[in-house]
Amino acid sequence: MRIYYGKIHWSPYAVNELFVLVFPADLLLKDPVCGYWQWTKDSKGNPKVNCTQSSVITGVNTGDSNGVMRLAFIFDNYYSFDATVSNDASTLQVTMSNPAGEKSGVMTLRQSYFDRNKISVSKIFTGKFSWSYYLSDEMIIAVLPNGSVVKDGDQICLYFQWTKDASGVYKSNNSVVNKLYSVANLSDGQSTMQFLSNDQYYTWGGTLSADGDTLTLEMQDPSKNGGRSTLERVGPMTKASRKALIVRYDTGTDSGIFDVQKLLTNTLGFDRKSITMLYYNTEPKNSDRTCTSGQKPPTATRFKEEFKNLLRNAVRGDVRFLYVDAHGSPRDAGDSSGEKDGVDEGWKLAKDDNGRQAEVVYDNWLTTVIKSMLGPGVNLTILTSSCLGGGMLDTHNGTPGVLLAGCHETQANVKAFKGKDPWTAAIIHVVAGHQKKKRNLPTYAQLYISAKKYIINLMQNGYISGKLYLGPSKDEKHPDPHRPDRSSHQDPQLVFCQDYINVDVDRFLAPFAQWETQTASMNPGPAMRFPKEEL
Repeated sequence: MRIYYGKIHWSPYAVNELFVLVFPADLLLKDPVCGYWQWTKDSKGNPKVNCTQSSVITGVNTGDSNGVMRLAFIFDNYYSFDATVSNDASTLQVTMSNPAGEKSGVMTLRQSYFDRNKISVSKIFTGKFSWSYYLSDEMIIAVLPNGSVVKDGDQICLYFQWTKDASGVYKSNNSVVNKLYSVANLSDGQSTMQFLSNDQYYTWGGTLSADGDTLTLEMQDPSKNGGRSTLERVGPMTKASRKALIVRYDTGTDSGIFDVQKLLTNTLGFDRKSITMLYYNTEPKNSDRTCTSGQKPPTATRFKEEFKNLLRNAVRGDVRFLYVDAHGSPRDAGDSSGEKDGVDEGWKLAKDDNGRQAEVVYDNWLTTVIKSMLGPGVNLTILTSSCLGGGMLDTHNGTPGVLLAGCHETQANVKAFKGKDPWTAAIIHVVAGHQKKKRNLPTYAQLYISAKKYIINLMQNGYISGKLYLGPSKDEKHPDPHRPDRSSHQDPQLVFCQDYINVDVDRFLAPFAQWETQTASMNPGPAMRFPKEEL
């Protein structure tokens, strides 16, 4: 993660205003970038209007003979930015332009904060702050690099400009990069904290709300003169921008779905409240299933409602994730379906809240909903451990989305790794391993290849057991179907449409680049499938 700050000059709308650029991950293609500044006056003439922007890096050029890196990104689909990174990454030389060809001068931003985390869980907040006559309705930006689970010693980064500082200088920038102390995690879910200004003159106090959406800051000088303001969460990783639905039915009560939830929250920084869980705590064979943790049962009707909610209002740059741990069920698709094998695949979910009977949600229902509701530029990723899982995304119908399935649609799934699905465990291992080693998120292709290698490693070292799990087929491009006794080879599948996603570049559960997905929702291109079409 890197944070740079300086001044923006875009006359007459932004004149000598604070300018902060946050790179929550790294400086690589398609990494997120956030920009924060205050309009001196906006296009309607309103003074001191906060501007908060999120996007991705759309261009990286390292071809300079001196090793200089140049970045390109666009905010609000209107303002283009070009940034030259110094050799030691300590400064950015930034220019800003608009579609009319107007261009700013060079704006120099200095690096204020850096850590080696490439998978960001940071939380960013913005608002207004006033204090005496030195601060009058000025924009303030606060960053918690370690996210909303804070403890003593964690860093906080704060940026604002004095309306007039103690020396009489107008619009002088100020930053605070310091460690938190006296952190208290309260019983109601809120967290309180304190920190000092860099010169230790001002004492700051903070209260982070239980949902992590607001940060209330209070500043005091030694005479206890103070100001107070509540900041709202912004940035590329808000609850609205990243949501997930996790479903389990009739496959046992192992911890797999909670392992997935932990991956989203602890490794990838998803908000827990942005994740909907549908499952039973107990699944007795001949009596009602029960929900004892406050969640709702995984009925087919409820799944359909929640899946629509998952897609609803998603906009370009958002990420949506679905994980399903359920039995697969086939049916004759009919001659006009377009299915090459003439079979529809589906997930068995509960028919009623008691869970005694099943109802199937078929792939053609998913196709209809996805094609009618998924917004352009939205990353929809589906991970499933179900039998027949490789057939759950109908790419032959031009359905956008990317599917990571534990087996081919002719194969059965066996929970052979400590009672859990090997494919899901492998996905978790690879992504969490990237974070642990301070590496960036893997691309979808890297994740697919690495997860398969991890399963082979587990097999070779005796961690996968059971007579029903037969490992990969002899030729994974021609998968062996499951056997009558339900034993089965398992050949993981990566399924997508070619123009919807670039699996060699796009990263797991990261936003897509805008320039590549403008028309993909309307024409996602030909269907692709790994390993069959893997190089």
